[in-house]
Amino acid sequence: YKFAVEIKFLWFASIAKLAWISAHLKRGEPKDLDIAKEMLAEALAEFEEIGADGFVEFLAEKRNSIK
Repeated sequence: YKFAVEIKFLWFASIAKLAWISAHLKRGEPKDLDIAKEMLAEALAEFEEIGADGFVEFLAEKRNSIK
């Protein structure tokens, strides 16, 4: 049960992180891009941990498109 609760929390935290990543990318300042890249790497690892393969693929593509 505890593991399931932790996974559920991680899921929602990772989804919220996607909104922050999007906001930083839209702002487009160099510091924002650095923050977005860091958050994207964190979210990617979190989604890998919980086995959300669709999000992993989406974020890997997003990561590769950021310059």
